[in-house]
Parts: sequence; structure tokens; C-alpha cells
Amino acid sequence: MNFVQKLFPAGHLIISGMFVLSAAVLLVYAGYELWQVVVPEKVSIGGRLGNVLDAIALLTMLARVRRRVTAPWACGLPGLTTRMQYTSASFSKPIRAVFAAVYKADRKLDVLPANRPYFPSSISYRSVRTTSFERSLYRPMTNVVITLATRMRRLQTGNIQVYLLYIFLTLVALLAVVGLRI
Repeated sequence: MNFVQKLFPAGHLIISGMFVLSAAVLLVYAGYELWQVVVPEKVSIGGRLGNVLDAIALLTMLARVRRRVTAPWACGLPGLTTRMQYTSASFSKPIRAVFAAVYKADRKLDVLPANRPYFPSSISYRSVRTTSFERSLYRPMTNVVITLATRMRRLQTGNIQVYLLYIFLTLVALLAVVGLRI
């Protein structure tokens, strides 16, 4: 990690140098185009002006870039740990509140012992979220597929002769269907 920390300023310096060099090249090229005597049909003044504006914009961006190293905002707390950070659930809370009718949550809070709510020995919280679409559409379809797969399992005996019989019967059925259409 120490090597990476030493390497980062060098990389930043190299990239900054490349930006400055490219800005200087663009300025020189734009100046060359502006002051060069050219045939008006070949090079438009708009193209030359665009190059000058590109160079000025690049130099303006370079002038504003400053590297600052500061500590992250810690809500006024001296030692921020990972247990104090926001989770994805806290960011999605407003959306879940808006779609509460569709996105019904089943929550369960266990406080042990129950007679000491202010000084419990353990607290467990469980929240299961299933959408009404999942309950009414996806779960019944999944149950049908699983039931059909369980019934089809009877066809799988593990015997190669039975599998060859299945293939033969399928081919005969397909030939009969094709023969009837012709």
C-alpha cells in the first residue's frame, strides 16, 4: 500500500504534464492556423476559432484543477467506523415508503429478555420484503414448474434403453405429424 501511495503523486504529475503539453500544442496549432495565410475555401474561420476555443477551455480546466486531501465528513463524530455508515436500506427507505402498498414488508423484532426493553441482552430484527407481484404471479408459476418437474422425474429411470425408446417414439410422432400435414 505504501508503494501505491508513493506512485499516485507521480502518476498525477505525469497526467497533469500531459494535459499542459497538449494544451500548449493546441494553442500553438491554433495560433498557426489563425495567422497563416490560407485560401479561404480550404480552411474555415469557424474551424480555426474552434481550435482556439478548445485550447482556451483546456487551459481553463487545468488552472482550476487542484488536488485537495481532506478527511471525509463524519457527522461531527471523531472516529467514524463501518458500523456507523449508511447502508443501502437507509437510502431506499423513501422509495419503499412511497411504494408501501406494492412492496409490503414483513418485520419481526425480538428483544430478549422481554421484561427489560431498555437494557436488553440481545436484539434481533428480521425484515422480509416480497412484492405483491412475486406473491401473486411468480410464486404460483414457480410452483407449477416445480410440480411438473417433479412429475417428469418419473420418466428419468437412468436406463439407456428407456431413453432410446423415448427418442424413437418422439421421432415416430414427429414423422406422423409431418406426414399428416403433407
